[in-house]
Amino acid sequence: MTTATRTARSAVVRMVEITDDGDTRTSYYGPFMPHAGGAVNRVIDALYAAALGRGSDVSFYVEDVFIGPGESDLETFR
Repeated sequence: MTTATRTARSAVVRMVEITDDGDTRTSYYGPFMPHAGGAVNRVIDALYAAALGRGSDVSFYVEDVFIGPGESDLETFR
């Protein structure tokens, strides 16, 4: 079994939405650079406002994502 060495870190926003019908939907937004706190907050604010307009109950989680060699599209630009 090969273990990947993680070389970079970013964050994603996970949104869990419960609709009026009781359905649960999970969506991911990002990735964001770890220092992009303002951008993450603006995305969460916009998603929250949209969910309220639909009458949904919504929760947000900011999660770390670790990127290993060969896993990033950006590696082709090096």
